[in-house]
Amino acid sequence: MMDIFQALQDKVESERNTKGRAIIFWYDPNAQVELDELRLNFSPDYIEVRLLTNYNFFRIKIDIEIKYSDKSFIVYAPFARPADEYNYLLDSLLYSTEFKADEVAVFAEQLQLDDHVIRPLVEQYPIFFRSKERIQKLKRLLPVKADRHYLEVAIAAVSVGSPSPSIPDLTRFLLVGGTNESLNESYKNVDKWFSIERVWDMICSYFGLPHQPEDNKLQWLIDTLIYQHFCINAQIKGWTYSDRWSSSLPNICALFIEDWFRESDDQVTILEQFIGEFELCYSVANLLNALSLEAFEKATTLPIIDVLIISKLADELQHQTADLTVWMERIPRRQQTYWGQKENTNGTYQTLFHIVQLSMYRKQWKKHSSFMVSWQEMLKGYAEVYYQIDQHYRQMMQAFIKLNGRDALQPVIEQLTNWYENVYLSWIADQVNRLLSIEPISDGRSVLSQRRFFSDVLRPLLDKEQTKIFVIISDALRYEVGQEIANKLNARINGEAAITPMQASLPSYTQLGMASLLPHKELTIEDNGTVYADGLSTRGMANREAILKKYNQDAACYSLHELMSLSRSDAEDRLKGKRLIYLYHDVIDAVGDTAKSEQETYEAVDRTVVALEQAVERLSRLQAKRIFITADHGFLFQYNKVEANAKVDAITGQVIDKNRRFAVGQQLTVPEGAAKLSPEHTPLPCEVVIAKGLNRFIGSGGLQFIHGGAMPQEIVIPLIDYRRTEKAEDVQISVAMVDKIITNGRFHVSFYQEQKISSDFLPRQVKMAFYHGEERISNEMIQTFNSTGDAMDRNIRISFILAERYYKMGESCTLKMETLHDGKAEVYRSESFTIRMYEALY
Repeated sequence: MMDIFQALQDKVESERNTKGRAIIFWYDPNAQVELDELRLNFSPDYIEVRLLTNYNFFRIKIDIEIKYSDKSFIVYAPFARPADEYNYLLDSLLYSTEFKADEVAVFAEQLQLDDHVIRPLVEQYPIFFRSKERIQKLKRLLPVKADRHYLEVAIAAVSVGSPSPSIPDLTRFLLVGGTNESLNESYKNVDKWFSIERVWDMICSYFGLPHQPEDNKLQWLIDTLIYQHFCINAQIKGWTYSDRWSSSLPNICALFIEDWFRESDDQVTILEQFIGEFELCYSVANLLNALSLEAFEKATTLPIIDVLIISKLADELQHQTADLTVWMERIPRRQQTYWGQKENTNGTYQTLFHIVQLSMYRKQWKKHSSFMVSWQEMLKGYAEVYYQIDQHYRQMMQAFIKLNGRDALQPVIEQLTNWYENVYLSWIADQVNRLLSIEPISDGRSVLSQRRFFSDVLRPLLDKEQTKIFVIISDALRYEVGQEIANKLNARINGEAAITPMQASLPSYTQLGMASLLPHKELTIEDNGTVYADGLSTRGMANREAILKKYNQDAACYSLHELMSLSRSDAEDRLKGKRLIYLYHDVIDAVGDTAKSEQETYEAVDRTVVALEQAVERLSRLQAKRIFITADHGFLFQYNKVEANAKVDAITGQVIDKNRRFAVGQQLTVPEGAAKLSPEHTPLPCEVVIAKGLNRFIGSGGLQFIHGGAMPQEIVIPLIDYRRTEKAEDVQISVAMVDKIITNGRFHVSFYQEQKISSDFLPRQVKMAFYHGEERISNEMIQTFNSTGDAMDRNIRISFILAERYYKMGESCTLKMETLHDGKAEVYRSESFTIRMYEALY
C-alpha cells in the first residue's frame, strides 16, 4: 500500500508543480484503502481529501471550483468510474487528473507511459516488474509516452545492463558477457526477466540477419558483425563462411564494430579478444595470403592485416622491389587505423616510414652531387637536402631499437646501415677531403659563420630592440635535429621558428664552439686547452658571463636545467632586469662523448628535442619574445663497429687539446689519414690537425659518437630564431564538391585545406560524421589537416558508410564537423547533402 500512497504523492507533487494546485480523482472499485488511512497520509494543510458518494457530488464541485478554488483536492471514490454520460463531475475531471491505483497503473504513472502500452508487457513479463531497482533503471531510460517497441528495447537494455535503450548498446553489453550462453549472466538475465527470443528478433531485424543458427548464437552474431566490418573495405569472394555470416544491412553491422572500437578500454579489450579468436578459428592469415595486397589493404578490422602488410613491405624493401611512392601513402593511412595506432605496430610503421624515405634518397642521392664543387655549395646543399638523410637514418634507428621483435626488419636495417655508413658517409668524406686540400672553408659567403653569430645576429638586435633575448646553446645539437625542433616549434599556437644553417668553427669541439658564440675579435688558446676571447677565459659559465657583461652589463649565463627547475617567481626574479641571457644545455654531448654511453646517442637526441620544446614553452610563459637555439658543434654517429682501417695513429708533438677527431698544439705530426688545417680553416693561432673523412685517432674515448672534424654533420649547426607571436589560426576546411549528393551507401567526400601550414595557420583535427536530425547515420571519422603543400596538393578524400534504412528520394542529411583541441570537441561547421539512392540498395 505504501507504493500506492507514494505514487499518489508523486502525482500530487507533479500537479502542484505544473498547475499550482492539484485536483486528483481516484476511482477505486476494490476499495483498497480506508478514508481515514488516506487522510492520515496527507495533511489537510497540504491537500484536502474528500470522499465522493452518490449524494455529495454537487457540494464537492462547489468546494473545488468556487469556495476553495486555490486549494488542492484528492477526491476518493470507492467505486468504479461512471460512464461519462452519468458522471456529474466529468467537466471537473477533464481539466484535472485521474489516479489509477492497480499495480499496472502505478507502473504507468511511475514510467509516464500509456496504460495500453505497458499493461500487456507487465502481464507478459511479470518477473521483470517485481524489482524496484529494475523499474527505477527503466524509468531513467524511458522518455515520456514511449511506444511499445521503445519500452521493449528499454526492458532488454536493463536486463543486460546497457546504459541506453538502443539495440547497438544492448547488443554490445550482451556480447561483453562472452559467447558461452550458459555462463553469460546478461544472456541468462534476459531469459529470466524478459524474452531471449524477442531480443534475438530485435537484433536480427536491426542488423539485417536473415536467419539464426540452432546453437552458439552469440558466437555466430559476433562473427557475423566482425566479418561484415571486414568486408566493407576488403574484396573477399567465395569464403566458406560467407553465406553463414550474411546480412542485408552490412553498413549497420560495420558501424557497430566501428563504434565499439571507440568505447572504453575494458570493452575494447573484449572486442580485441573476439577478433583474435576470429583470426585463429577461421585461418584468416591463410585466406589473406592467397590474395593480393590490394584486395585487403584498406580493411581495418583485423591485426593480421598489418602483420601481412608489414611483412610484405619488409620483403620488398630487402629485395628493392617496393614501389616507394605507393608505400609513402599507404603507411600513414595504416598508422591511423585502430590496430595501426597500437604502440609496437605504430612504431614498426614509423620505422618503415623512415626506411622508405631513406630508400627514396638512396635512389636519387647522387643527383645532387654537384653541391660538392666547393665548400660554399657543399654547406648550402647539405642544409637544403642532404641533412634529411641523416635525419631519417637517425629517426629510423631510434624507432627500430624501441621495437619488440625486430627480426623482420633486421635485414633491411642492416642493408641501409651499410649503405649509409659505407657508401653515403664515405662519399661525403671523400668530397670533404678533396675540398680541404683545394680551398679554405667558406667564411660566410653562403652560410653564417659561428664566429660572427654575436656580431651579425645579436649585436644589431641589442642595439635596436629593448626586448629580452635568450640564447640556448645545446651541446652537439646538429643541424638535422635543429630542423626537427623548428618543425615542432612551428606547430605551436603562439610562435614561429625560422632555421638558418650556421658553420661551426674548426676543429668542431666544445671549447672552441662555445668561445666562438661569445662576443670577441680574436680567439687564442693556452697550454691548458682553455680558449680565450680577447684575452678572457671562456671556460665555465662565470667566465662566459663576464665576457657578455663586458659588452652588455645586463647579460647573464645559466644552466638551462637550473633555470627550468625554478619556480615561476624565482625564475622571474633571476631574469629581472636582464637583456641577454645565455642558457647552456648538455645532453647529447654528455652521453655521446663517453664510451660507456655513446650507444644511447639517439635516445639523448630524443630527450633533447623534448627538453628544448619544454624550455621554449616555459620561457614563453615567462614572456620571452625572442629565443635563439644553436650549438657549439654537431656530431657523427655510426652503429657499426669501426674497422681498423678507419683508425689513425695518434698525433704527437706539443698537444694542447685533442679527441678522436682532432688535435691542437705546436709541432704536431700529421699521420696518414689526417690533414693539417691551413690558418684560413681555423680561428685558433696554432697548429690544428684533424682526421680525414670518417677516421678516428687511436686513443681514449668512444668510437661511434665523434666530432671535431670537417664533415657537414659536424660543422653545419642550426640557428633557430623563435619569436612569440599572436595566436595563429587553425586552417580552414571546406567540402570540395559541387554537387553534394549521396547516391550510394559507401561514398567518398572530398575536402580542401584552404591554407597551408605556416606560422599563421596551424593544423586542424576534425571529427566528422553524417546526421539525420540528431541521429548519427554514418561512421565517425577523425582527420588531421596538416598539409604544407601547394593548393593542388591540399585535397583529401575520406570514405564514409551510411547506415542502411529507408531514405526518401531527395531527403537531406548533414555532415557535421567538430574541431578537436586537447581531446575536447568544438562545433566547427556543417554541410547539407541530398540523398538520392537510385538503386534499391536497402
